[in-house]
Amino acid sequence: MRFLSWRLIQLKVVLLMTVGATAVCNAEVTPEQTQELRELKKDVIKVTSLLRKKQLDEAESVLDSAEQQLKAIIEAADVPETSRRLMGLPQLIASRRKALGLQKQKAGGKPVKQGASFSADVAPIIVEHCLECHGDANPRAGLNLTNFTGWKRGGVGGALLVPGAPLNSRIIARLQTNDPKYRMPRGRDALPAENVTTIATWIKQGAKFDGGSEDTALSELAKPRPKVEIPLPKGTETVSFTKDIAPFMVRLCLNCHSGNDPRGGLSLTTFENMMIGGDSGAVILPGKREESKLFRLTGGLENPRMPASDARLKKENYENLVKWFDEGNVFDGDDPRALLTSYVPSAEDLESERFSKMSAGEISAHRKERTEELWKQSLPSVEHQTLETDQFLLVGDVADERLASVSRWADEQLQSLQSMLGDTPPAEGMPAWRGKLTVLVFKERFGLTEYFLSVRSLQQSERLFGESVVTPFLSDAYIVLLDTGDASTSTSPSLRTNLRDHLTEAYVSRASQRDLMVTRGIGLYVTSLEDPTDPYLRALPQAAASRLQQVKTATELFAEGMFAPADAGPVGYAMVKFFAEQTTREVLVKFIQSFRESQDADDAMKAVAGSDLETFGMTFLSAIKSSR
Repeated sequence: MRFLSWRLIQLKVVLLMTVGATAVCNAEVTPEQTQELRELKKDVIKVTSLLRKKQLDEAESVLDSAEQQLKAIIEAADVPETSRRLMGLPQLIASRRKALGLQKQKAGGKPVKQGASFSADVAPIIVEHCLECHGDANPRAGLNLTNFTGWKRGGVGGALLVPGAPLNSRIIARLQTNDPKYRMPRGRDALPAENVTTIATWIKQGAKFDGGSEDTALSELAKPRPKVEIPLPKGTETVSFTKDIAPFMVRLCLNCHSGNDPRGGLSLTTFENMMIGGDSGAVILPGKREESKLFRLTGGLENPRMPASDARLKKENYENLVKWFDEGNVFDGDDPRALLTSYVPSAEDLESERFSKMSAGEISAHRKERTEELWKQSLPSVEHQTLETDQFLLVGDVADERLASVSRWADEQLQSLQSMLGDTPPAEGMPAWRGKLTVLVFKERFGLTEYFLSVRSLQQSERLFGESVVTPFLSDAYIVLLDTGDASTSTSPSLRTNLRDHLTEAYVSRASQRDLMVTRGIGLYVTSLEDPTDPYLRALPQAAASRLQQVKTATELFAEGMFAPADAGPVGYAMVKFFAEQTTREVLVKFIQSFRESQDADDAMKAVAGSDLETFGMTFLSAIKSSR
């Protein structure tokens, strides 16, 4: 396959996009529009100064004007809001809007509504204007908008929404077009601009559904909600609702006070619901502890005492509840409609806190205990050998000398990676992976199969020869290898190649979550630099080409779950190899370094190549297609 230079390939992609061959847009931002964007960006940046001077009306005027001009450019150039040609202006305007909202909130003493809710804001608009044509009776164009399930399904024209991109969403196009033949609602006046803005804002936020069941009728979601005052912080509070109150309420109260039929009509799923109250009315009277039903029931002043289960408030919970009432029941979150569960530390957060506090000795002990657990889960009745070095904890049912060879190869590969990426070797007693990296070696495929079934709950493919598992907080840090022998074939790597591949993956992802396909590609390609003649690695591009036959777009290429684990390797290898051959070794190293820091391939691509991942993906697929 004959490759073009990287810059020429980028130009080729731009031309393809322009004429629409594999386009994501039909036109380009002109030089004049680019200059206009630069001027707009300068204006928006100045908003920060206006906010600092409390000139809120002027700031809002600048943002309104910039938004209108940007919208005109996007429509004229026919580019998506996410296009890098817009210089990040949509995101910049959004961030300044948020800052303006916060300033207004402080100035007015009332919460300024940020964003839009589907249930509270979008559903009422649709019920009033759209269900006559898109209801249950005879939904035109196959589009039934009576519930959110219908929104997700779309109609004969395709998907209705592109979450995060309102100007790319069909519903916005049909609401805003000037052609009365296509504008919705059909045969009626155009929707008021503020209604369209509300829907667009909701889509911009991600088009998330917030109404319980997606099958609930919009007419039910759109029922008017009582307006409640949300007490705001004064800055003198000693108790935080989000940190001190919400977590124990989630634990003790939501079992009865959530869902479609909460006990006593009282939903405690959000702060707003809590302030609305239940069948008997408000349960919180801000600042009036002993007059508030919620406190009377939880504090034991009235029966039946809550929670209704055997669980009770801890002393610390009770004391915080008292202070929270006495300080006015203020809400210190961003959105009163946010679920209380969003304020509860996730299992990941708790794991991060636990492992960050561990000493070197404690995490080393954890690693050894975890290694034994992994082996017992995989092959409980098979004896294993153990070898510990400065960097690795090696365990396997192979012979001692075989494990020693794996140890030597692992040390060599680690040193090679550190040299390649410019990393300073860790000080003595400080391994590259906190607690060391475990290397599990299985003599037979049966052992690897049992590992995947027992530990990972996965049906393992015969084309998988191991894997690396490095969790964000290093609660797990290990690689698993099948002893595949000393010689690679076109369908199987040698044990040394297998080790190099998965050790590289573990090194690249040793501090964060990862993109499987990109990480697999880096592992295999870096391994190929060590031995360019390896038959297994040389066969990967052909394997990738067969896996890519049905992939038409960059969106499909990078879609989560598009490729099985056994296919992610060949495809990832082909992509990284393609990137490396269009650039230089120095650029490849910078890409790996950037990816290792962010674990985001798109960010890494932009940082080192000046191109986004979608553009690269289109170029890659085009090259694969032309080589067939």
